[in-house]
Amino acid sequence: MAVTKIFPVKGRIGKCINYVMNPEKTVKADGWSYVDGINVTPETAEKNMMSVKHRFGKEDGIMAYHVIQSFAPGEVTPETAHEIGIKLAERMWGDRFEVIVSTHLDHEHIHNHFVFNSVSFVDGKKYNDDKRNLYRLREVSDELCNEYKLSVVMNPKKSRGLPYNEYMNEKNMKLTKNAIIKTEIDETILTSISRKDFFNQMKKKGYTFNFTSRYSSVYHPAFKRPTRLITLGEDYVPVNLIKRIDESWRRYRVDLPPQDDLYKQYISNEPIIGYAQTYVRFITIVEAVRKRPDNNRVAVKYLADEIRKLNRLVEQQNLLCGNDIETAEQLEAYKQGCKDELAELSEARNILRSKLKTAQNHGDENEERELKGYISDLTGRMKILRKNITVCERIEQKKPEIDEKLQDIKEIYQPTRNKNYERSR
Repeated sequence: MAVTKIFPVKGRIGKCINYVMNPEKTVKADGWSYVDGINVTPETAEKNMMSVKHRFGKEDGIMAYHVIQSFAPGEVTPETAHEIGIKLAERMWGDRFEVIVSTHLDHEHIHNHFVFNSVSFVDGKKYNDDKRNLYRLREVSDELCNEYKLSVVMNPKKSRGLPYNEYMNEKNMKLTKNAIIKTEIDETILTSISRKDFFNQMKKKGYTFNFTSRYSSVYHPAFKRPTRLITLGEDYVPVNLIKRIDESWRRYRVDLPPQDDLYKQYISNEPIIGYAQTYVRFITIVEAVRKRPDNNRVAVKYLADEIRKLNRLVEQQNLLCGNDIETAEQLEAYKQGCKDELAELSEARNILRSKLKTAQNHGDENEERELKGYISDLTGRMKILRKNITVCERIEQKKPEIDEKLQDIKEIYQPTRNKNYERSR
């Protein structure tokens, strides 16, 4: 069960940010910190948020918003709560606002804190803290709780146990159907990196487009019938809609090093190709976007998962490059080799364990000590092999996704010249 509350921040942003990022509340005993930034680096969040306000001349009034998402005691782990928090922030504000996400562990009930800028870095418009956005916040929070098999707060006064479609109709009854659809389309266009990305985002929101029939239409399960795009206005008919998507993402650039720098050799003097090359290129792009978020706002959102899990990507890259793996066949052969070696070591360890029991029964301390050393060594080698097998499986799952994202980014890739790039670093 998750309960959400939102509060305006009218004073200094830094005070609120420091509170939600307090290491006494967000850091586990093992040193792991549950603090992340969406479209901003936590350490420079206040500076960056104020910079956006200054750029658009909106440095007064409500400075930010502070949101709290609380879970029932014992219902979630810190990892799950933080993961839900990141997804909530991305869905609610990630396309337009800078957001700090933190998970507090200092109470019996784990809870997430969010601080997001009141001014959008996209167009300088201020966040509208109205009932519609409040309902949407609760709705997205409930959707995520359902995804993670958590309980949700039932509000009989608002939903009365209605099916989702009917509940959405009731919730949005003050807005026309066309207004809701147009708003969703307009917001998604601003955050899309390609045509494919636009339709994928709309699909996640429940929308289905039909461009094949006589009358092009859009369908959402919240409404019983599809809506003809022409009824939304000329900007929403297929040809103009596609044009708007293209014009939107072409306004943005992925500000990267020169193209030649993406193919730097990895450790050895031999050029890298295939799988290894793909990973080196992709990680170079992710690192460039992470280091220069203000110049790559759309890409930051598009690569959010990769930025958060960069260490895992580097781990996969190191395995590919360190073992000269260039093809799927080579990857499979390497993985199978690890499995075979693991089986052999496991068998050897079982034999040593039998000998250890015999030595313990005979009270031979020297033999016992020596056998324990051998067993420990084998266990360590087996751990490494299991890890490598896991990394191989992750590569098999991740490689198609990386190929797709590289193709999308290629469409908006605009390399800077050497001198300019070096000067700006």
